[in-house]
Amino acid sequence: MTSNRGDGTWMTQSVLANPRRNGKEWRKQFESARLDSFRKGARRATEQASTIRGLHAKIGELTMERDFFQGRQDAAHGL
Repeated sequence: MTSNRGDGTWMTQSVLANPRRNGKEWRKQFESARLDSFRKGARRATEQASTIRGLHAKIGELTMERDFFQGRQDAAHGL
């Protein structure tokens, strides 16, 4: 059910019956959602850090290979 508050707005009967109970439920839902968002962010950061470490390792490997083959090429041309 809905009812008019007198100022032109409408509220459901459950909110009018017990606004404190609904406020506590809202607060619990908010806290749960807030904690979940931080957990998801932390998990995403961990995954990204793992990916970045892997990419840095690959960059180092490719740099060493390039330097090795560049040195062989320079030696072959007498530089």
